[in-house]
Amino acid sequence: MKILTFITIISAIAIAGCVGQSQILANETPVTATVEMSENGVSPPTVTIAEGGTVTFRSTGTKPVWPASAVHPLHRQYPEGGGCIGSFFDACEGIEPGDEWNFTFNHAGVWGYHDHLNPPHRGVVEVKEVTTENQA
Repeated sequence: MKILTFITIISAIAIAGCVGQSQILANETPVTATVEMSENGVSPPTVTIAEGGTVTFRSTGTKPVWPASAVHPLHRQYPEGGGCIGSFFDACEGIEPGDEWNFTFNHAGVWGYHDHLNPPHRGVVEVKEVTTENQA
């Protein structure tokens, strides 16, 4: 009986914590995020921002990195064309260690990216559509 009560209490606390977290994320999507890229990969692998928000891609390793839209090597997943290879979401060159490159995401969606100099290193930027609270 004590174990069942304990499990019930822990479950209630866990559910309450999840509900509160969902409400915060739904109402307060960040407008900026930072991704660290190095020869060891990307961190964090997924970031979430509001439409019109900016992600900073920071080179933190000992070798240059080159953030670019998926899919390697064409870089065409992000729908805004005009970049050096396929999409505007493309640094178009290696970013030296200690430097950074910023990209503003004007289209809602889930956008994959990779390090063009090390294609197995991938991440995702989730861009949430901006809506007003009074919208029906």
